[in-house]
Amino acid sequence: MKASELVKKGDYYLSIEMDEEAYVCYLEASLQGTDGGAFYKLGLMYLYGIYVERDYEKAFKYFRISFDMTGRAQGLVDILLYEFNEICSDKEGRKNCRDYLDYMLEHGEWCLYVTIGCEYGMGRLYELDYERKIDYMHKAIEKGFNIGYDTLAEMYFEGNGVEQSYEKAYELLMSYEGTASTTKPFILAEMYRCGLYLKTDIDKAMELYRSVIDDFDEIPEAPDEYYQRACEIMKNLKGDTD
Repeated sequence: MKASELVKKGDYYLSIEMDEEAYVCYLEASLQGTDGGAFYKLGLMYLYGIYVERDYEKAFKYFRISFDMTGRAQGLVDILLYEFNEICSDKEGRKNCRDYLDYMLEHGEWCLYVTIGCEYGMGRLYELDYERKIDYMHKAIEKGFNIGYDTLAEMYFEGNGVEQSYEKAYELLMSYEGTASTTKPFILAEMYRCGLYLKTDIDKAMELYRSVIDDFDEIPEAPDEYYQRACEIMKNLKGDTD
């Protein structure tokens, strides 16, 4: 049976909780060495401890092989969204995750400059270091990731790790055309609504809040917090004008 067929068979077994049979299918598929998805699925099983004992080292090993074969960092998405707190509570888990991030960065996954920078700002995966966060955001910007501007603007807007400066936040947001995340329209909306560096303009603020809400499903990096806050503020503003 071809590797791709074995992976599909394994997916079916996994969907009906026949975990051992799924593992065997993925393992047999991986031995053929032609389907990166097989290694990715094995990585997930070790990451979550499905049938096998949870083993971060093996999980990242398989994710790395999958990345080499496909060029897609699928495993990273699962790690960051679902298992990050668990991994960060484990010393070996943190080390393996850092090594995995560094490896992918070395192989051209430039978007990880943003991920790593944010981790320096949260002090989870790396020791808290705002200077390193700023440095990684500038590296992201150099590689064409405008979300780096948004992240820096957010720091200056909130005074998080830097001296608060609405002017600097505005300059960073206006450094590029278009929108990289919901951060840009949300911060601009706040500045117009509260008269922070910009002249108060409720109509303009509402237009920007609306764009945060409308674009939420279109922008993968959209922070859910901004969507929720924009909805709440819009509701209150409409109430004030009724």
